[in-house]
Amino acid sequence: MTGAIVNEVPYNEELMENNLAAEGCLDGSFRILANVTGMWLIQGIIKSLNLPDNSDTYQKITEMAQNAKPFSSYINVDDPSLQNPQDMIQAIIQQSIKDNDTVLNETSQVIRTALEGIAFKVNEVKEKLSKILEIEFKRIHVVGGGTRNELLCQFIADATGLTVLTGPIEGTAVGNLVSQLYALELVKNFEEARDLIKRSFEFQCFKPKEHDIWKEAFISFQKKK
Repeated sequence: MTGAIVNEVPYNEELMENNLAAEGCLDGSFRILANVTGMWLIQGIIKSLNLPDNSDTYQKITEMAQNAKPFSSYINVDDPSLQNPQDMIQAIIQQSIKDNDTVLNETSQVIRTALEGIAFKVNEVKEKLSKILEIEFKRIHVVGGGTRNELLCQFIADATGLTVLTGPIEGTAVGNLVSQLYALELVKNFEEARDLIKRSFEFQCFKPKEHDIWKEAFISFQKKK
Protein backbone atom coordinates (compact mmCIF):
# COMPACT_ATOMS: atom_id res chain seq x y z
CA MET A 1 0.00 0.00 0.00
CA THR A 2 1.21 3.51 -0.83
CA GLY A 3 -0.60 6.55 0.49
CA ALA A 4 -0.81 9.61 2.69
CA ILE A 5 -2.58 10.61 5.90
CA VAL A 6 -4.89 13.64 5.69
CA ASN A 7 -7.39 15.31 7.99
CA GLU A 8 -10.12 15.57 5.35
CA VAL A 9 -11.00 13.52 2.28
CA PRO A 10 -11.13 15.54 -0.95
CA TYR A 11 -14.35 14.23 -2.47
CA ASN A 12 -13.69 14.47 -6.18
CA GLU A 13 -13.71 12.26 -9.26
CA GLU A 14 -9.91 12.10 -9.37
CA LEU A 15 -9.89 9.74 -6.38
CA MET A 16 -12.05 7.22 -8.22
CA GLU A 17 -10.38 7.75 -11.58
CA ASN A 18 -7.02 6.90 -10.02
CA ASN A 19 -8.36 3.94 -8.01
CA LEU A 20 -7.51 5.57 -4.69
CA ALA A 21 -9.19 4.41 -1.49
CA ALA A 22 -10.00 6.45 1.63
CA GLU A 23 -9.72 4.66 4.97
CA GLY A 24 -10.73 6.14 8.31
CA CYS A 25 -8.18 6.09 11.13
CA LEU A 26 -8.85 5.79 14.86
CA ASP A 27 -7.92 9.39 15.53
CA GLY A 28 -10.36 10.77 12.95
CA SER A 29 -7.82 11.26 10.17
CA PHE A 30 -7.91 9.45 6.82
CA ARG A 31 -5.49 7.42 4.75
CA ILE A 32 -5.66 7.93 1.00
CA LEU A 33 -4.23 4.73 -0.45
CA ALA A 34 -3.33 2.98 -3.66
CA ASN A 35 -2.57 -0.71 -4.02
CA VAL A 36 0.97 -1.13 -5.34
CA THR A 37 2.48 -4.55 -5.97
CA GLY A 38 5.70 -4.60 -4.00
CA MET A 39 7.63 -7.32 -2.22
CA TRP A 40 5.22 -9.91 -3.60
CA LEU A 41 7.34 -9.82 -6.77
CA ILE A 42 10.52 -10.50 -4.84
CA GLN A 43 8.89 -13.30 -2.85
CA GLY A 44 7.79 -14.83 -6.15
CA ILE A 45 11.31 -14.59 -7.56
CA ILE A 46 12.69 -16.28 -4.44
CA LYS A 47 10.13 -19.06 -4.89
CA SER A 48 11.08 -19.46 -8.56
CA LEU A 49 14.73 -19.82 -7.54
CA ASN A 50 13.82 -22.41 -4.86
CA LEU A 51 15.65 -20.37 -2.24
CA PRO A 52 14.69 -20.10 1.45
CA ASP A 53 12.81 -16.96 2.46
CA ASN A 54 15.38 -15.58 4.90
CA SER A 55 17.76 -12.66 5.36
CA ASP A 56 20.65 -14.42 3.58
CA THR A 57 18.50 -14.88 0.48
CA TYR A 58 17.39 -11.25 0.49
CA GLN A 59 21.02 -10.21 0.77
CA LYS A 60 21.95 -12.45 -2.15
CA ILE A 61 19.24 -11.20 -4.51
CA THR A 62 19.94 -7.61 -3.50
CA GLU A 63 23.59 -8.05 -4.49
CA MET A 64 22.52 -9.61 -7.79
CA ALA A 65 20.27 -6.64 -8.56
CA GLN A 66 22.92 -4.15 -7.50
CA ASN A 67 25.38 -5.60 -10.01
CA ALA A 68 22.87 -5.68 -12.87
CA LYS A 69 22.61 -3.01 -15.57
CA PRO A 70 20.25 -0.18 -14.56
CA PHE A 71 17.00 0.31 -16.47
CA SER A 72 17.39 -2.73 -18.72
CA SER A 73 13.62 -2.73 -19.11
CA TYR A 74 10.39 -1.27 -17.73
CA ILE A 75 7.39 -3.22 -16.45
CA ASN A 76 4.01 -2.39 -14.95
CA VAL A 77 4.27 -4.18 -11.60
CA ASP A 78 0.49 -4.03 -11.16
CA ASP A 79 -0.23 -6.04 -14.31
CA PRO A 80 -2.63 -8.95 -13.54
CA SER A 81 -0.15 -11.44 -15.01
CA LEU A 82 2.16 -10.78 -12.05
CA GLN A 83 -0.42 -11.33 -9.32
CA ASN A 84 -0.21 -15.12 -8.99
CA PRO A 85 1.99 -16.69 -11.69
CA GLN A 86 3.36 -20.21 -11.46
CA ASP A 87 6.84 -18.86 -12.20
CA MET A 88 7.42 -15.22 -11.27
CA ILE A 89 10.72 -14.94 -13.14
CA GLN A 90 9.17 -16.12 -16.41
CA ALA A 91 6.14 -13.90 -15.82
CA ILE A 92 8.38 -10.82 -15.44
CA ILE A 93 10.34 -11.80 -18.55
CA GLN A 94 7.10 -12.04 -20.53
CA GLN A 95 5.85 -8.77 -19.03
CA SER A 96 9.09 -7.09 -20.11
CA ILE A 97 8.55 -8.31 -23.66
CA LYS A 98 4.94 -7.10 -23.59
CA ASP A 99 5.59 -3.69 -22.00
CA ASN A 100 9.00 -2.86 -23.41
CA ASP A 101 9.76 -5.35 -26.19
CA THR A 102 12.87 -6.32 -24.22
CA VAL A 103 14.08 -9.81 -23.32
CA LEU A 104 15.70 -10.08 -19.89
CA ASN A 105 18.38 -12.76 -20.25
CA GLU A 106 19.77 -12.79 -16.72
CA THR A 107 18.07 -13.38 -13.38
CA SER A 108 19.87 -10.35 -11.97
CA GLN A 109 18.20 -8.18 -14.64
CA VAL A 110 14.80 -9.63 -13.72
CA ILE A 111 15.31 -8.79 -10.05
CA ARG A 112 16.54 -5.27 -10.75
CA THR A 113 13.72 -4.59 -13.23
CA ALA A 114 11.19 -5.68 -10.58
CA LEU A 115 12.72 -3.40 -7.94
CA GLU A 116 12.95 -0.48 -10.34
CA GLY A 117 9.34 -1.07 -11.37
CA ILE A 118 8.19 -0.91 -7.74
CA ALA A 119 10.08 2.35 -7.21
CA PHE A 120 8.61 3.84 -10.40
CA LYS A 121 5.10 2.89 -9.28
CA VAL A 122 5.62 4.45 -5.83
CA ASN A 123 6.75 7.66 -7.51
CA GLU A 124 3.74 7.57 -9.82
CA VAL A 125 1.38 7.31 -6.84
CA LYS A 126 3.31 10.01 -5.01
CA GLU A 127 2.86 12.42 -7.90
CA LYS A 128 -0.86 11.64 -8.18
CA LEU A 129 -1.40 12.15 -4.45
CA SER A 130 0.60 15.37 -4.48
CA LYS A 131 -1.62 16.74 -7.24
CA ILE A 132 -4.97 15.54 -5.87
CA LEU A 133 -4.29 16.40 -2.22
CA GLU A 134 -2.32 19.54 -3.05
CA ILE A 135 0.49 18.40 -0.77
CA GLU A 136 4.23 18.74 -1.27
CA PHE A 137 5.69 15.66 0.36
CA LYS A 138 8.97 15.90 2.25
CA ARG A 139 9.67 12.23 3.00
CA ILE A 140 8.39 8.70 2.64
CA HIS A 141 8.12 6.20 5.49
CA VAL A 142 8.44 2.52 4.59
CA VAL A 143 7.30 -0.17 7.04
CA GLY A 144 7.00 -3.93 6.82
CA GLY A 145 8.95 -6.39 4.68
CA GLY A 146 10.14 -3.77 2.22
CA THR A 147 12.46 -2.38 4.88
CA ARG A 148 14.63 -5.51 4.53
CA ASN A 149 15.60 -4.53 1.00
CA GLU A 150 17.91 -1.55 1.32
CA LEU A 151 18.41 -1.35 -2.43
CA LEU A 152 14.66 -0.94 -2.98
CA CYS A 153 14.54 1.79 -0.33
CA GLN A 154 17.39 3.61 -2.08
CA PHE A 155 15.60 3.20 -5.41
CA ILE A 156 12.46 4.76 -3.92
CA ALA A 157 14.50 7.69 -2.60
CA ASP A 158 16.13 8.16 -6.01
CA ALA A 159 12.87 7.79 -7.95
CA THR A 160 10.88 10.19 -5.78
CA GLY A 161 13.64 12.62 -4.85
CA LEU A 162 12.52 12.31 -1.23
CA THR A 163 14.17 11.10 1.95
CA VAL A 164 13.03 7.57 2.83
CA LEU A 165 12.77 6.41 6.45
CA THR A 166 12.37 2.69 7.12
CA GLY A 167 11.06 0.70 10.07
CA PRO A 168 9.71 -1.05 11.95
CA ILE A 169 9.68 -4.24 9.93
CA GLU A 170 6.67 -5.63 11.84
CA GLY A 171 4.44 -2.76 10.80
CA THR A 172 1.13 -4.61 11.16
CA ALA A 173 1.88 -5.94 14.64
CA VAL A 174 3.11 -2.54 15.85
CA GLY A 175 0.03 -0.87 14.36
CA ASN A 176 -2.25 -3.29 16.21
CA LEU A 177 -0.38 -2.65 19.46
CA VAL A 178 -0.64 1.11 19.07
CA SER A 179 -4.37 0.83 18.32
CA GLN A 180 -4.90 -1.09 21.57
CA LEU A 181 -2.87 1.43 23.55
CA TYR A 182 -4.98 4.21 22.04
CA ALA A 183 -8.25 2.38 22.82
CA LEU A 184 -7.11 1.86 26.42
CA GLU A 185 -6.14 5.55 26.63
CA LEU A 186 -2.56 4.62 27.45
CA VAL A 187 -1.50 7.05 24.75
CA LYS A 188 -3.39 10.31 24.32
CA ASN A 189 -3.13 10.62 20.55
CA PHE A 190 -1.34 9.25 17.53
CA GLU A 191 1.43 11.82 17.81
CA GLU A 192 2.30 10.37 21.20
CA ALA A 193 2.04 6.87 19.73
CA ARG A 194 4.40 7.75 16.89
CA ASP A 195 6.86 9.21 19.38
CA LEU A 196 6.69 5.95 21.34
CA ILE A 197 7.45 3.97 18.18
CA LYS A 198 10.37 6.25 17.31
CA ARG A 199 11.88 5.62 20.74
CA SER A 200 11.30 1.86 20.59
CA PHE A 201 12.73 0.86 17.21
CA GLU A 202 15.74 1.54 15.03
CA PHE A 203 15.17 3.37 11.77
CA GLN A 204 17.26 3.80 8.65
CA CYS A 205 17.41 6.87 6.45
CA PHE A 206 17.99 6.89 2.70
CA LYS A 207 18.75 10.12 0.86
CA PRO A 208 18.32 10.57 -2.91
CA LYS A 209 21.62 10.02 -4.72
CA GLU A 210 20.72 9.79 -8.40
CA HIS A 211 17.37 11.56 -8.68
CA ASP A 212 18.18 13.27 -12.00
CA ILE A 213 18.99 9.93 -13.64
CA TRP A 214 15.85 8.35 -12.22
CA LYS A 215 13.77 11.34 -13.28
CA GLU A 216 14.77 10.79 -16.91
CA ALA A 217 14.16 7.06 -16.58
CA PHE A 218 10.70 7.71 -15.11
CA ILE A 219 9.77 9.75 -18.18
CA SER A 220 10.74 6.75 -20.32
CA PHE A 221 8.71 4.49 -18.03
CA GLN A 222 5.64 6.69 -18.45
CA LYS A 223 6.00 6.61 -22.23
CA LYS A 224 6.17 2.82 -22.22
CA LYS A 225 2.91 2.45 -20.29
